Amino acid sequence: MRKVIILAILIAVAFSVSACTNKQGGTTLPSSTAAFIGGTQGLTMQFVANAPPDEVTDNPTGKADDVTQAFPFEARVIVENVGEADIDVNDGSKTKNLEVKMSGFYPGDFNVKDNSKLATTNGAQIINGVKKDPDGNKIRGGVKDFSFPTESVFTFYKKLQGNQQFPFRAEACYKYSTTALAQICTLEKLTDKTNTFCNPTGSKPVSNSGAPVHVISMTQSVGGQNKAILNFKVKQVGQGQIFLGNTPTDRCSSAFQNKDRIKVTVTTEIQGTECLGLLNQGVNKASGELLLTNGEGEFTCVQSTPDIDSIKN
Repeated sequence: MRKVIILAILIAVAFSVSACTNKQGGTTLPSSTAAFIGGTQGLTMQFVANAPPDEVTDNPTGKADDVTQAFPFEARVIVENVGEADIDVNDGSKTKNLEVKMSGFYPGDFNVKDNSKLATTNGAQIINGVKKDPDGNKIRGGVKDFSFPTESVFTFYKKLQGNQQFPFRAEACYKYSTTALAQICTLEKLTDKTNTFCNPTGSKPVSNSGAPVHVISMTQSVGGQNKAILNFKVKQVGQGQIFLGNTPTDRCSSAFQNKDRIKVTVTTEIQGTECLGLLNQGVNKASGELLLTNGEGEFTCVQSTPDIDSIKN
């Protein structure tokens, strides 16, 4: 009797919507610990101990229709949301917001005749992100257990001539988002160098929600008496691959128009925001797609400012 050695591999892949959000608020920007819990991950995955086992035995009969002596087992994956965005199937999209699937081996070798039994979604369940209670304490995000195959069990029914290794890879494809907060300075005249209320130029502190993509910097400069120029730098800070998935067919697709792209929306609650450096912009000029090169991207927004001294979050 020979051994079937199983190599367990975990991969998390995100199809992402990254939102750079500037909302109206007070005059003090909360620190990253006050505004968000923070972090660089969305989902984490782990196999349950002994599922799959490190090794099983082959079937000494070697007959596909005789699995009575084959070793039955299953693979179980625990997915936990450690970021701050909820994974919700009821967000109005037609996309499966989370799918976990097994790969790396030929399903027929393990008596799985239907490949659809090696992929499953979160169904109707919302997997909540990490939250804070009223006292600021961290509330753990949602956890979900996935079992494979979704029906029956794995059984290696063949007879081997020697020990053989098979990779069992679990891959998660999920939709995630980032919220980033920063302040901009608006003045009656941005060109007024005697102003002491706020500084219309220079780098502004940015805080990010826990997610694999962050806005790592925002710099404000003066483009005119009532015009501010905002430059954003975005970076993938977590592991995995990033895709822009709008439909079930392009979810986590390696096609050029999907890979290494995120959707960006900038909101200041001041009219007259137009962004440059974004692809596929529609009527809303403050929204579009950002292409990441080596995990990084940059874009600029021109903001018309009101004739008033204020700080906008």
